[in-house]
Amino acid sequence: MNKLLSISLLLTLTMSSCDTRENESHENKILEKNDNAFKSEVQKLYLGLNLNQLPSKVVKESKLDFEFEKNIYGSESKGNLKTLVSFITLYENHPNINSDIKKGSILIEYYEPEKIKNVYGWDLRMLFKNELDMIIEYDKLINQFEKYSLKTKVYEKEKDELGIVFKTTVFHLSVDEKFPSISFHYNKLFDNSYPINITYNPKLD
Repeated sequence: MNKLLSISLLLTLTMSSCDTRENESHENKILEKNDNAFKSEVQKLYLGLNLNQLPSKVVKESKLDFEFEKNIYGSESKGNLKTLVSFITLYENHPNINSDIKKGSILIEYYEPEKIKNVYGWDLRMLFKNELDMIIEYDKLINQFEKYSLKTKVYEKEKDELGIVFKTTVFHLSVDEKFPSISFHYNKLFDNSYPINITYNPKLD
């Protein structure tokens, strides 16, 4: 009787272990599918740029016209010299945006040396002609990307009768807030313009 019970218990534990591995495999496939879909949407948003690689390679492979700039900060005598590299490209129309854009740009800045382990933030900026267009396009972008988020943070500030004057929504693809992540920000008080700023932080392999 004890022997039969032991065999039954062993079979149960073995089946349970198999179920766990199958569940983990299924969850991993879902996460991978979600990650791939997210990266595809980001690439469309950034005008076809594959941002999941080093910036210099992104620019080299791009069909967009990037301007290059390099600035040196600090003092050689103090041993704190830093070289800041920036690439920027301008655009007037965006396939994902229906409202008129006054000015649009994609910008990346980073300090040399360029390494895989560095944190890179790709900024996509667009200025609109009025507040209504800015809010409409912001809400559309939030609805487009929120389905990929495993952890979302929202920051906003109100000012008297103006209501919410600026707002930031951050989508993380992991609950521990590791990269990749993407954030969307608007500001009603920006020098008579109506900007949406988007920052994508990729996870480089």
